[in-house]
Amino acid sequence: MDLRSASLPLDVQAIRRAREVVLFRIPLRFVTLEDLIAYKLARWEPIDQNDVRGVLETQQDHLDLEYLEAAVRGLAEEAGLPELLPRWIHLKEEILG
Repeated sequence: MDLRSASLPLDVQAIRRAREVVLFRIPLRFVTLEDLIAYKLARWEPIDQNDVRGVLETQQDHLDLEYLEAAVRGLAEEAGLPELLPRWIHLKEEILG
């Protein structure tokens, strides 16, 4: 579990796009795979690298790649992380072709 304050536009979008799952009669909201990938691209520790690769390899047919790319571009600009877009493009080409 990871908690964040909603300080960037991507945070607000991620909250809006979150999917609700009821567990033991408790409604929980989970980030979408696209938003999870964007956040993990920013953090980029070894566990994040493995997670992103796994999601891309197993869920590629279910991802909104247009939204994901826009989210990565926005996060790169807003958070001052210019390496995000090249990182995403490299992974996309390597895994998705």
